[in-house]
Amino acid sequence: MRLHEDNLRELLAALGVSVIQLDPVLVGPEVGAPAPELVGSRGR
Repeated sequence: MRLHEDNLRELLAALGVSVIQLDPVLVGPEVGAPAPELVGSRGR
């Protein structure tokens, strides 16, 4: 689910959370990993 940062901050503020920190290892692809093939692309 995609959520704009402003909306996320608004939701978290109600819980007393003021800092959002992302771990790039958990949210990004492995460095050097091949791009995923898109199903249905190029007439497949």
